[in-house]
Amino acid sequence: MTTHEWKESTDDGSIVFYRANHHASRWMLYRRPKDDPGWIALDPPSAQDVALLLDVLRRKYQRRKVPHAHVEQIEQWLTELAP
Repeated sequence: MTTHEWKESTDDGSIVFYRANHHASRWMLYRRPKDDPGWIALDPPSAQDVALLLDVLRRKYQRRKVPHAHVEQIEQWLTELAP
């Protein structure tokens, strides 16, 4: 299993933590506010959440930390979510 974690600032200044797990060709996204100890599964995730994951993976790919196949999977997933 591969796990990617990052944090984002919201418009009101609070911080939200994100986690993406990749296991057996399946991606799961989670989020949690800074003050909440538990992770909330995003099932199904919004296109905005998948776009955040794509941005993280592209940056990691440039540093040769993830394979390009992961980036392609998320790009495909994002096109399926877009209206």
